[in-house]
Amino acid sequence: MVFSGRIASVLGLVALLAGVVAVYVPATRVSAEIDSALQREEDVVADSLKMRLLADAEEDVQALAGATTARALDDLRSGYGESMRQAVKVSGFALFDATGAEIAFFGSIDTPSGLARTTAARRLAQQAAVGAESQHFGGFVLSYGQVYVTAAARVALTEADGGSAEPAIAVTFTRVEHSVLSRLSQDYRLRGLDFSQDSVPDKNALPLADNRGGIVGYLVWSRTSPTETMLRSLGPWFMAVVAAVTLILTLLVLLAMREHRRAAAAQLATEVVVKSERAKSMLFANLSHEFRTPLNAVIGFADVMRLRMFGSLGHAKYAEYVDDIHASASHLLTLIEDVLMLSRYEANEAEQLDAPVSLGAAVDDVRRMLAQTAADKGLTLQTDIAGSPMVLASEKAIRQIVTNLVGNAIKYTERGTIRIGAGTSRLGKHVWMTVTDSGIGIPKEHLNRILSPFEQVDDVYARKQGGTGLGLSIVGTILARAGGKIRIESEPGVGTRVSVTLRRADTGVASANVPHARAA
Repeated sequence: MVFSGRIASVLGLVALLAGVVAVYVPATRVSAEIDSALQREEDVVADSLKMRLLADAEEDVQALAGATTARALDDLRSGYGESMRQAVKVSGFALFDATGAEIAFFGSIDTPSGLARTTAARRLAQQAAVGAESQHFGGFVLSYGQVYVTAAARVALTEADGGSAEPAIAVTFTRVEHSVLSRLSQDYRLRGLDFSQDSVPDKNALPLADNRGGIVGYLVWSRTSPTETMLRSLGPWFMAVVAAVTLILTLLVLLAMREHRRAAAAQLATEVVVKSERAKSMLFANLSHEFRTPLNAVIGFADVMRLRMFGSLGHAKYAEYVDDIHASASHLLTLIEDVLMLSRYEANEAEQLDAPVSLGAAVDDVRRMLAQTAADKGLTLQTDIAGSPMVLASEKAIRQIVTNLVGNAIKYTERGTIRIGAGTSRLGKHVWMTVTDSGIGIPKEHLNRILSPFEQVDDVYARKQGGTGLGLSIVGTILARAGGKIRIESEPGVGTRVSVTLRRADTGVASANVPHARAA
């Protein structure tokens, strides 16, 4: 069993790995082809991204050019220029003359004021001053560690007195920051779009160059590789499947090993119990003769002295001691016989319990045998046997059951009546018998242990009665072997009702449930 479990584990792992390889290899080949096509698409995206940045900057500078045309420089400096910058939402804009000299600069608090005096910004203004009327210029500027996208356009300012002035050049500066990158990332569906001073080998990169051709930084974003996406999405699932299959197979092997060990342990325990019971039975069988012989001698000699067959004992104390010797020896002999009988039934070495026996006859015999004992205590024995029920057991076993149950009832009852009833069940497959007394009763918490050997109810009156405590245990053992059952109902101070069921002799059916007892 253990060997087959290990083979199943190995075969399961091999099948799982083969399935993973069969899926992974063709998927990798296809994803490589898709990677190549996507790289070409990424190049197109990079060009489009650069054009988008410059186009946005050009729109900004056109909006500023239209707003500043025909405006006096003093008006711009008095606050109108800053309002226009905020309306267009640029980091800053500057006005240059045709030589590239700064006329005015409008910027936010975090935009360095020296941005307009950078060489790249001045050169952009010069290019716009000498260019064609419809031409616009743009590019990227690195200043104080920040990269700005710029655009330039000519504007016509007026003098303070309303006269025309020389054309000026307006240049906008928009910092490449999180808000710009977030908008572009959403529009172009780029994952992880960011700005870096250096290109990143494992990412797509768009170089940003100033108007002199120098690289001022890179826009980088993650590659959209199908292979990486597949591995990233399917990898945990594959690992989970492998782990689950491995765990299941391991558990199956462990369960098989445990069941194998449990079966071996159970078989060994059964063999030990059988041998132990057989040894116990043989021990008691051998010892019983050794015990009975001297006890019978003690009892016999005590009877001779009690009956004074050879004359007077001489002193009254001798008679008392002889009675004690006779009682003690008789009690010890009864204990030995009960223990021997219990051990024989537990070891399945007693007689076969499948012979037809008259339950009514056994009840009558026991009633006659114990009638004097009951009368000595002032008790009445009543029997109510319906028909002539026959049971499957042995005559000795049935007499033992009835004797123990009726004897217990007499022992623990001080007054009243003991009723013995018997009959056939409604379906006719079993025979039932009840023994009802009006004795001391048994507390509910003790009902589950009184069938155990040497157990008696922990009651002062019960302890006064003595006994071996094996009566009900012998009854339970016999019934278990005979295919019967026992049920005990009791209430302290009211009485006890013991019900047993046995197989009916003419059906041979195994045991059924004990009938519910009626109130005594």
